[in-house]
Amino acid sequence: MINIPCHCGKNIETEFSSEIDLSASKQVYQDILEGTFMSFECPSCGNVIRTELKTVLKDPDSGLNLLFLPELERINFVTGKIDSEANSVAIGYPELVEKILISGEGLDERAVEIIKFRLLLKAPSTGINIVFKSIENNNLIFHVLGLKENETGITKIPRNVHDDIVQNIASLSEDEDVRMIIEGPYISVSKISLED
Repeated sequence: MINIPCHCGKNIETEFSSEIDLSASKQVYQDILEGTFMSFECPSCGNVIRTELKTVLKDPDSGLNLLFLPELERINFVTGKIDSEANSVAIGYPELVEKILISGEGLDERAVEIIKFRLLLKAPSTGINIVFKSIENNNLIFHVLGLKENETGITKIPRNVHDDIVQNIASLSEDEDVRMIIEGPYISVSKISLED
């Protein structure tokens, strides 16, 4: 049983499992993508509170073993104060959605992050955020945030670029920045800083 404080001053008491088997609960997969995962309705006022709780998500069918951490735990994880036996880590809800999409599409998250890194190197400024969104017509679709205020750019990368990166991951990891990005279990371009 967990207690989640509501804005009305009451607590929402609910059952929540800190380890979820996605193959046994396909609805959780949909809830994550729709943004309703970890959303709880207050019985007192009816408000829906969305929270982030440390959770392990597993899918034996795909080999996914993902540790989800709340955004507030980012520094603790990056500085080594939180250990993980998971083969993948997502910090904050947006990363969770992205990692679940990547796994669901059968992509290699290392290759996706390397593509994002290459795109960021070509970006005209800092403060750009690139997010994987889907596969359409054999292209990986990325949303690019921060190029223009209140606008989202879209870029398409052919699937074969992803596949080539996977085949050449060993040689690509000789680059120090790439190695830092893909060293697991937290595989993310956000681990490096790109400056002008």
